[in-house]
Amino acid sequence: MNNYVNECLLNSIVGLGKAIECLNTQQQKTDKLLKASIKANYKSSTTEGKKRFASELLNEYGSQKEVACILGLSGGRISQLIKYLKQNGR
Repeated sequence: MNNYVNECLLNSIVGLGKAIECLNTQQQKTDKLLKASIKANYKSSTTEGKKRFASELLNEYGSQKEVACILGLSGGRISQLIKYLKQNGR
């Protein structure tokens, strides 16, 4: 009986490990799709729209480095976009 319980517990742990691995894989796919969508929206915006979009992303993510990584731009470019938007009072 004791071996049966141990085997059941081991199978449960292995199953949970596989479930966690599956969830992690799905989360990575979702993150990749989200970043692609954000990047596509940025690229389709006008120059003024890009400035506002970068500003909104900065408010959402809180880090220019993170926003730059998502958009595939340099940190300096994000700074320029934000600075220009602030200078014009928007």
